Amino acid sequence: MADSLFLKGYDVVSKQTGNELTCLGLKKTAEFFRTGAGTKEPKQYINGTVFDVTTDGDPLKLVLDTSKSSEIHIVHDGSGGFTFANTREIEIGGLYSVDVDNNPVALTHVFYFSTMPGVANKVVTI
Repeated sequence: MADSLFLKGYDVVSKQTGNELTCLGLKKTAEFFRTGAGTKEPKQYINGTVFDVTTDGDPLKLVLDTSKSSEIHIVHDGSGGFTFANTREIEIGGLYSVDVDNNPVALTHVFYFSTMPGVANKVVTI
């Protein structure tokens, strides 16, 4: 199981190669937060694009801090691992475990996307 896709804006998906990522679009009321992992920064709730993620284990939610001009290439390895490329207008993302009702319950990874070409993205495991 693996999947790859390109996202433009909040919900325009193209060149998808699998079915493990399902774009739910912009969630204006979603209470997904970004925080400085391992710091005492307050939680900041964001609106963003949400994906349901099917893995060979438990289901997950991927949340990206998107805008109308955002672009990103997402590669999912099928086991909850991600690679991101060609990121534009996205600062941060989060990967969440979900409960039995598919609601996010715990932030497991934070993705910090570089705004400078050639500089690597940063992944923080919570």
